[in-house]
Amino acid sequence: MGAERRRDFATPVGLAESPLIPYRFGDFRIAERYQGPAAVPELGPLVIAQEHLEAIQASVAAGPNFAGHFSVVRWACGPGSQHFVIADVMRGAIHDGFDTRWGLDYNVESALLIADPRPPQTPDDVEAGITRYFRWTGERLVPLPHHS
Repeated sequence: MGAERRRDFATPVGLAESPLIPYRFGDFRIAERYQGPAAVPELGPLVIAQEHLEAIQASVAAGPNFAGHFSVVRWACGPGSQHFVIADVMRGAIHDGFDTRWGLDYNVESALLIADPRPPQTPDDVEAGITRYFRWTGERLVPLPHHS
């Protein structure tokens, strides 16, 4: 079975495979994909998670879509803006994300998350934002350095 890959909003098809992209999903491969039952999401004090409980529950119930046993749950939070959280399908923990303009690119077999992916011809200006790369540790997103 091939890697399940998720794209949302304006994410261009095949961007992560472009030769201009500094990081590849295969660079951050996850050893194993969780196949067990979904844990009950533990919302805790995270207000934004409480406000989007149905979306989180549905995504967790569908199984992992990111980094082996996590589910990226996203929603629109205004014109041209999206927000996301990362839910641990195996343990139930919810980790807050951040707002993006161009969405996300990620897959279940990798700990790489690409925020605001855009085609190479899109200008890297303040309004458009810049493409950002992160490695998921299992508890937080660690920014990866930009290559020049």
